[in-house]
Amino acid sequence: MLVARDLPDLVISVATDYLLVSEEDLRRDPYCRDSLGTEIPFGIKDNLQHDFFPASALRGPWFPLLRYHPRQALDFFIHVFNHSADWYAHPRVRDPIEPIWEIELTFADGTTRKQWGNLKFWSLYRETSVGPDVLQSLLMALERWLLKLADEDPKRLDAILVDILRRSESAALAAVVAGVATAHPRASGEALLVLLSAPDYIAFR
Repeated sequence: MLVARDLPDLVISVATDYLLVSEEDLRRDPYCRDSLGTEIPFGIKDNLQHDFFPASALRGPWFPLLRYHPRQALDFFIHVFNHSADWYAHPRVRDPIEPIWEIELTFADGTTRKQWGNLKFWSLYRETSVGPDVLQSLLMALERWLLKLADEDPKRLDAILVDILRRSESAALAAVVAGVATAHPRASGEALLVLLSAPDYIAFR
């Protein structure tokens, strides 16, 4: 908690290097391509399951990072999940576990955003879907922080939810937004309308 509070840039830099697999990692270790785990297809380094099992909002520095440095933390979360969605949608190691497709959101100003999604991504943070424990922990921490924000400062909530939807390429983050917006509909009007613009997300609910 103290490191996340006092050294956010260091935490984000180390976490990014520690969690995200790269093309260079695959070239250095070709055996990664034959991994039977769930991490590599999601763009996460192999063998992290023991560090983040069982998944929890309190496992890792994610919640303190969101609490003390929300802008930097949200940038980090979006980077991680955009990376993950890209690796799943464009497999580097093997075919994805389940088909994935683009889901389009439409915003109040007429702009759109396409996100990679399927039921696996949508259900990831509810632990009703198989996926890397670290991603589930990140999503749980994000949900916990957003729910706390909704209770303490509801006027900020909708803008943050819409910002996440605008910048995210992953249905996993959209699912957290949907859960929080459903719990606090009066404080999440625009976010709910954006989510309702995507028939797939309505069907997933």
